Amino acid sequence: MTDLEKSKIYMYEAVVSLLLENRDIVTLIRPFHTSLNKLRRLIDEIEKKEKELSSQTLSKTIEASKAKEELIPVLSQITSALFIYAKQAGDIKLKEKTRCSNSYFVRLRDSELIDYSSAILNIANKNIASLKKFDITKSHLELLNVKLEQFKNALDNKITGIMSGETVTSITELFVEADNIVSQQMDRYVEILGEEYEEFYDEYLSTRAMESEENEIESLELVDEDSD
Repeated sequence: MTDLEKSKIYMYEAVVSLLLENRDIVTLIRPFHTSLNKLRRLIDEIEKKEKELSSQTLSKTIEASKAKEELIPVLSQITSALFIYAKQAGDIKLKEKTRCSNSYFVRLRDSELIDYSSAILNIANKNIASLKKFDITKSHLELLNVKLEQFKNALDNKITGIMSGETVTSITELFVEADNIVSQQMDRYVEILGEEYEEFYDEYLSTRAMESEENEIESLELVDEDSD
């Protein structure tokens, strides 16, 4: 859930609480109660969908982590063989490139690990004849390629699952519906009641302003970070 969506939920909850505290006023406009119930149900549905999205994201993150864990040992074995080969051949450039440990691979960003794995695969393919004496065969390179592709696919699934999943679309639609109820129904009902119930009207306006205030604070924080 984005910061904007979190501020919206906070505002929705505050609006519902205010209206429930002023039931005697709200009931003066019959459709008001229906709108209140709809908004309450939408809040519950958004929170339910958000939990589903978190679960889906966690599952895809675990899959990507597992694929990374399976890639690193294969990569490390071939890299170590290349390092020994470079050392014996006096290839200083290759020696420096392959002087790596498992912990180094773990610390790499995903994109860096993919780039490094691709480079090692290319170098190993060019030197496969020399690597045989270090127990590295074509099958090892094929395995590295498989593990690399599995890792890339797992990362793609993780990203696309988060950005374009049905749950994300559903949450967006629920927010649109909730916004419409508040702005097109509740705001109008409160406007009608405003002249007779000024204190209630002012409290409602203050509650509705929460979202914009949160966004203004966030914008100011971003500006301060940029200036630093």
